[in-house]
Parts: sequence; C-alpha cells; structure tokens
Amino acid sequence: MKTIDMNTWPRKSHYEHFKPQVSPHFAVTAEVDISDMVNMLKPKGTSMFVATMFCIMKAINAVPELRMRLRGEEVVEHETTHPSVTVPMEGDRFGFCYFEHIDDWKIFKQRAEEAIPEAENQTELKDGSTEIDHWAYLTCLPWITASFVQFPTDGPDDSIPRIGWSRFTRREGRTMQPVHVLAHHALVDGLHMGRFFQHLEASLKDVPGTFSL
Repeated sequence: MKTIDMNTWPRKSHYEHFKPQVSPHFAVTAEVDISDMVNMLKPKGTSMFVATMFCIMKAINAVPELRMRLRGEEVVEHETTHPSVTVPMEGDRFGFCYFEHIDDWKIFKQRAEEAIPEAENQTELKDGSTEIDHWAYLTCLPWITASFVQFPTDGPDDSIPRIGWSRFTRREGRTMQPVHVLAHHALVDGLHMGRFFQHLEASLKDVPGTFSL
C-alpha cells in the first residue's frame, strides 16, 4: 500500500470536486460475453460463480484507481484488493465471505472453495470488513437479469467498489451477462470503468490463458 502524494497527483482537482458531494458515487452496468468461459469450464464442473469472481478480481486489480481508498483527507492505493462476496445462508439469508485474492486460478479456486462453505454455515450476518479497506464488495443476483443495480454505501466517504453480476441471457448463440459496478467519483471516472470492462472482457476471451487450461 502507498499513500498518494496530493501535490503531484494529476487528478487532485477531480478529487477536490467530487469528495465533498453528498452523493459522490456513480454506477455503470454493461454486458460481457461469457460464452467461452461457460463452454470451456462448465462441462468440467467448474463453478461459474467462482470463475466469474476470479475474472472480476483480476480486472479490478488491473486498474489502479479501483485499488484506491479514501482515508480521511488521504488517499491510499493498495497493491492488491481482495474479494468480500455475499453467499447464501440458511433461512433465505446471505452472509459475507472473505479470502485473499491471488492471480493464480488454481490457488484462488482452492481458497474460494474453502472459504465459501464456512461462510455459508454462519448463523447470523457478521461484517468482518470494517477494520481494513482493501476489499472489493462482490455480489451475484442469479434470479434476475438486471439492467441496473443500486448498491448501499456507508456514506459519502465509502470508497470501496461494489461489483455485481446478474442472470445471464443467451442471444444470437452467445451467453451475455450484465455486470454492475459502483465506484467513488473522487477516485474513479468513466475512463477507469471502461478499462475495468476491457480487462474483464480480455480475461473472458482468453479462457485458456486466464484459467491456465
């Protein structure tokens, strides 16, 4: 992690413009083509939930602005962000699941497969993310194909990105999935959102390279 030098930071004026705003977050939804991932991994019994999460985390970590966080009047940039993802719990509820991200698919998959069942066995909702801000908050809405998702935040200085994905659709022989992203405008612009989606699409197109097949 490093602290951003405000005296040399090119986007200081953007930060100063958006940080005081009452509602400084903005959200984008775009479709991505997951056809190759589904066709190559699903027959192997691979969880599409974990595979999608891996691609999303790779894309987040490829964009420095999505690794930045507000800390009072300072801005820090994490070397790596890690997934905090919602998982189902008994009683039609959900819980939070945390584990460390790594760009190695096999290790990421192993960590997810160990952490998710443990989180699913929780008896109540516990937020273990409040002591540190290196998380990216992830969630999946498999029941609907959403054109927009409004994410809750902890206030105007909450700078942790929220990323969701909803039910895919099949169109013209391709499998398309909506991905929903919310970020803090003091740190992230539309350009950076575009770069996130470019990295995500690249991972989804290069399935053998992404998943080391």
